[in-house]
Amino acid sequence: MTRRTMQIGDIVVVNNAELDILGLVVDASSNPALTGNIAQNGAPAFRIHALHGSRRESGATVPVHDDIWIRDDPWQVHIDGVDGFTLPEFFRENHVSTMLANAGVQRRPIEMDASKTAEAQQRQRNIVIIIVCVALIAAAIWIWFRQEHRTEVNPSIPLSQSYARNCGKYISDDSRIRPYGNAVTLNLDSGRYLYLPNDDIGKRSYECFARQIGYTKGEQEFIREMVLATALDYYLINDTFLMACEGDDSSGAVSCAVVNRAFP
Repeated sequence: MTRRTMQIGDIVVVNNAELDILGLVVDASSNPALTGNIAQNGAPAFRIHALHGSRRESGATVPVHDDIWIRDDPWQVHIDGVDGFTLPEFFRENHVSTMLANAGVQRRPIEMDASKTAEAQQRQRNIVIIIVCVALIAAAIWIWFRQEHRTEVNPSIPLSQSYARNCGKYISDDSRIRPYGNAVTLNLDSGRYLYLPNDDIGKRSYECFARQIGYTKGEQEFIREMVLATALDYYLINDTFLMACEGDDSSGAVSCAVVNRAFP
């Protein structure tokens, strides 16, 4: 971690093994005798005028007018307006702006490097937020897709019961997909449509029917199989369901009955 060295006039927050204070840098010296041997080997020490804080070893509050010599350490000493650090609104339950005003201390503007760092950090936060939002949207779409394409196969009951139970809201006198006995009947019109293009209920009735038999190849493929089945005694849809169909050569209409093989 790199940042510039402390300077006289900096407002700092010191957080190390001994101190937790907010204060003002009022002096700097490389004289060990003056600094109580805090300055050593040519490395300067900095005198901090504490505005508020405490000593960790005793828990006692540091008097506001105490001056404390410390070494600079970018990991433990944070300078207001430098390297993206800004003072909190409250420090140890005291309003920071009020403390500074009472002490006659004015904050410096954020330094250019700190501004760039803060902007970069904000951009990174924005990117993270965008990624999280995209992931949530993708998850929601996937859940919706699975919900819309889920199957509701119940091989233990006749297909007519399964369709009536799960798709009953689509059944009416005009329905082209309807339960009949143990089967579900489907009727293609002369244009070989299961429903009219603007018939949303008809579309949903087919989708619900397809879920009951575990059919996932799509509506057009199922219609193709219905037509194909007119030339056969029966057509095996899958291991559980089969259908028998007959066609009207004059009109092109097709009628089919789909049943659970266990309940013919």
